[in-house]
Amino acid sequence: MNLSLHMLTELGLEGGLFMSKKLLMSTEEQLHYPGPSINIQKIDGLSEGFIRGVDVSSIISLEQSGVKFYDVWGSKADVFKVLSQANVSHVRIRIWNNPYDVDGNGYGGGNCDLAKAIELGKRATRYGLKTLIDFHYSDFWADPAKQKAPKEWKNYTVEQRADAIYNFTKDSLNQLINAGVNVDMVQVGNETGYGFCGCATWDMGSDYTVVPFSDIAKLMNAGSRAIREIDSSILVVVHNTEPNSGYQWISQDYYENNVDYDVFASSYYPNIHGSMANLQTQLRYVADTYGKKVMVAETQYPFTSENGDDYSNALSEKVGDMKYPLTVQGQARHVRDMCELIHKIDDKGIGVFYWECAWIPVGSNWSENEPVWSKYGSGWASKYAAGYDHEIEGDYSYGSAVDNQAFFDFNGYPLDSVNVFKYIYTGAKPSVPSGGDFTDCGHLGDLTQVTDWITANATYTMTDTTLTIKSNGNYSMFVHNSLPATEGTTLILEGYFVSGGSDSWASSQTIMYFRDCMTSDTHFYMELPASVNDESTILQIQVQGSSNVLTEMVLTKVYLQ
Repeated sequence: MNLSLHMLTELGLEGGLFMSKKLLMSTEEQLHYPGPSINIQKIDGLSEGFIRGVDVSSIISLEQSGVKFYDVWGSKADVFKVLSQANVSHVRIRIWNNPYDVDGNGYGGGNCDLAKAIELGKRATRYGLKTLIDFHYSDFWADPAKQKAPKEWKNYTVEQRADAIYNFTKDSLNQLINAGVNVDMVQVGNETGYGFCGCATWDMGSDYTVVPFSDIAKLMNAGSRAIREIDSSILVVVHNTEPNSGYQWISQDYYENNVDYDVFASSYYPNIHGSMANLQTQLRYVADTYGKKVMVAETQYPFTSENGDDYSNALSEKVGDMKYPLTVQGQARHVRDMCELIHKIDDKGIGVFYWECAWIPVGSNWSENEPVWSKYGSGWASKYAAGYDHEIEGDYSYGSAVDNQAFFDFNGYPLDSVNVFKYIYTGAKPSVPSGGDFTDCGHLGDLTQVTDWITANATYTMTDTTLTIKSNGNYSMFVHNSLPATEGTTLILEGYFVSGGSDSWASSQTIMYFRDCMTSDTHFYMELPASVNDESTILQIQVQGSSNVLTEMVLTKVYLQ
């Protein structure tokens, strides 16, 4: 076939077919990455080397169950490519020794054996992602409630277990690395504390051997020794949980028993683990006292209270120390704050991993999902695990209890929260509509042009960037009865209190107290569902209730989403 120079020029190929940038560019490179739909504040001074990690351990079992993932342009894509494009740097992959019964039926939770870890690791490496390999040294979940030894090791002595841990760790890492997996970090145990591989310092029941902590240290060091012999540059991680109980004693026991590790990692789930401030205090203590690097190995936050797979969610409402609404914005804000918290532990805070970022539904109906969970292990536990894990009850399999905490919606499309590891470097704001600096986004335009505000025992002033409301006495109100809005709109209120605020609330479709939406001692962020009627909504703010403290609040953002 002959092509004239004119034809080549029209096609952008005048430099020759293999010199055409247009042809060599991928579809994604030719498209603009979608702009943000959420607000995220940039973290100043954050190093490019800060670890931005996600756990992906269930991916293969989900894909075997028919789950598909899509990129930000709506095209079917490898989930690892989507994560790489979103500036994720690391993936965390758990390994169980033998998560199958005698008939080869998987225990669920992803059926996370070494073969799956190798496949996940290869795919991650293909897209430039590093890996954290998470050895549980169990055949199924290891966590604060259970640290059961693998079936094959059940009757081993401590010395035999140490040898088994060493050999399993070394053999597994050799296979991973020989397969081309970029192993950057290795975790010796999962949420261990004072229990590990069927041993514990207290009586946990017939499945456990009671030992002194020196034996726990011996077992952990067997794993560390294998890692050091494979590659001395790999970071050795120990993983604890329950920062609300403090890390002084466990870190001291590691030190006194010469546990060999580089990174002290913690889980942090705000519904059960206390405040972020306490987490930072506990990790800073370990960093300052023992010179160890610190990080968060697991955290999550819901983007919705809805249930996607007809199996109950682990978390469907704000409880404990959860600061934000159960929205994509709230989820991303939680991750952003976790990153800033760790970043502020000077040079010792190295990163944050989000747990199971893609554990979405295999379907929406329980009766149809249950056989799939059983066959592929794509729920958190299958009925076949009951013979190994005594917590599993009933002749049925369990679904995903965290489908509402993923970075993808129930159909596999990425939420904007998946980009939080990009936004912590750049900041993010939805595009500003014509007409208003103050509102930042949404449909209100310039609030200084919005009239008909109603006040009771309150005064207000506006500038281009702030709306300040002051109470003159008890039960002061600030109200607008007809802000333009469409069905499904959410009112976003962000700002701070100069004084008062203990009994301040806002209402539209529902009432929300500002004290439940505080992001610091003075600042708040509220997502308030709008009550829409005839394309308008009401916004009521009780500035001061029965409190005798005069309230002054400054709104820095008021917009519709």
